[in-house]
Amino acid sequence: MSSLIRSETLLYMVLLLLLQNSYGPVGAINHWILQDDGRITQKIDSPFLLREPHNLVTFLDQIQHNDYVEQSYLKLKRQRKLIAEHLRYSKQFSEDLVLQAERLQPHLGAQTQPMQNLINSLEALTKQTSKMYSYLELVKDELKEFRKLKTQITQHHEKLIQQQVPLASRQLDEKVNNEDLLKRGQYCSTRTFSRTEDPVLFCDFYSDMQMRLDGKDVDLETLERDWQLTSESVLNQVTNLNVQQRMNLEQIKAMRAKKAAAAASAKSKKVTPVSLAIGDIPDAKSNDT
Repeated sequence: MSSLIRSETLLYMVLLLLLQNSYGPVGAINHWILQDDGRITQKIDSPFLLREPHNLVTFLDQIQHNDYVEQSYLKLKRQRKLIAEHLRYSKQFSEDLVLQAERLQPHLGAQTQPMQNLINSLEALTKQTSKMYSYLELVKDELKEFRKLKTQITQHHEKLIQQQVPLASRQLDEKVNNEDLLKRGQYCSTRTFSRTEDPVLFCDFYSDMQMRLDGKDVDLETLERDWQLTSESVLNQVTNLNVQQRMNLEQIKAMRAKKAAAAASAKSKKVTPVSLAIGDIPDAKSNDT
């Protein structure tokens, strides 16, 4: 409403100036202009004549433009005020919702305490589950290493069996103290050392190592199957409790990589040949019998 009254006032002033310029001298004419800051000032000796109507059109357009600018400024001012209030209330109510509820209604503290205990229990369970998951990953790596070593030992043992010819199966009298020797193959070989020329007879039960490798006490497939089932069970429990996203898997992977690097460096420093571990004699000549 105020802008409309101001527009009518300015239009009335313009009409008065036009009438004054129509009947007054043309040499020196005084008229009014609208500045950028909204003030109306007087300009002396300006050719504001009827034969230049574009000056009047520009003057009226400037008045309308200033009205638009004023309305836009007021709108932006209101929006800025709303934004400031929103930020102030957001900062004020950014604290924990449970604390707000307890502050507004103190009797809710007893009702919210079980939920808080559940949250604390879930956090502790998340830490324990992450630790268990890291142990499972470590067991997986150890199983892979165990399978590799078992393959190497088996290959070396088969090579020994090919070199050493089993004589016979020892069928002794069935006594209690000889039960561990029944149904076991025996391999023997004569070896001549470089120091002497007398042959030396070496005999051993080749099935002892094979029985340990193939026995149920060390079953690699069973260990891997148990590891797989345990891993799936742990992951299912984490998923059902909706705490899987809170597990710091990156930290677990970094810890596992660190342990693997430490184990690799330790193995590189200390290497024990398999041939020495099973009693191979490198400087002896073997004559199978």
